[in-house]
Amino acid sequence: MFAVKRKEPVVKAMRRTACERLDRALASLHTADAGLAGVADRVRNDLDRLLALWALVSPGMDKAAAQREAKVLRRSWRKMQRKPDVEARLRACLESAGGNLAGITPETIFEPASQDQENESKPRRRKRGPDPAVHRMIADLAEVRMRAGYWHVAGEGFAALMPGFRSTYTRARRLATEEPLGDPADLAVALRRLADQQRWLERCWPEVLGAQRQRLIDLAEVANGCAEDLALSETLPEGGASQRVAAFIDAQTQQAESTIRQQARALFSETPGRFIDRHAAYWSAWRSDT
Repeated sequence: MFAVKRKEPVVKAMRRTACERLDRALASLHTADAGLAGVADRVRNDLDRLLALWALVSPGMDKAAAQREAKVLRRSWRKMQRKPDVEARLRACLESAGGNLAGITPETIFEPASQDQENESKPRRRKRGPDPAVHRMIADLAEVRMRAGYWHVAGEGFAALMPGFRSTYTRARRLATEEPLGDPADLAVALRRLADQQRWLERCWPEVLGAQRQRLIDLAEVANGCAEDLALSETLPEGGASQRVAAFIDAQTQQAESTIRQQARALFSETPGRFIDRHAAYWSAWRSDT
């Protein structure tokens, strides 16, 4: 359960949640006989939430310990990130464009590879046996799991969470409202991290925090789509039908950026201080409610 309980001390909740996520990720990795691809989504989801929890509590941890855990968790998280599927994104763009890009197919944009190119691009047959990348990640996360039951954070109650929560909100707010808009991939990660932190605190007031979390997730999806469009535009060859596709992607990206700015104004209208004070009030009322 990725949530703090009403009567649960923050340190206990942090340790329990971290151990649960690490156990889930390790269980998935132990079934990955064919490599990371088969379990990537499950492991990535667990690492996303684990990093959100770490960002929430790490400012109150010993600096050396926090840096040590961050190095391992971020390295594992990066291994789980999938590369944009530009052809799938192109098909989605062509479908959404309707008649505007009639007659254009992925084959007219990306010329079919020759037989020699196909042979070169075919992955080499891997030797039978466990995937070394899986074993390395299991070893890394198992070490963190042994230590996670002893993580300690200074302070008690919501005060122990305030610095990390403020930092996450401030970063997401800056990325979502800066002019010009920054890297949409970074924005998507920041929004999801804030959404996961709100998920952890959601029991304070499920109706309000649940709705806020969903709005953050929806905005992250817009930002992620914008990032995939930009990745696609960078791979388009010059000239021909690609110019029409590039123009459509550019218009679609501008519309996505406009949507991000409009929704961000409402989502991040509060200053970091007011945002933290509001959640501190939710926490206090929830913890004192018998």
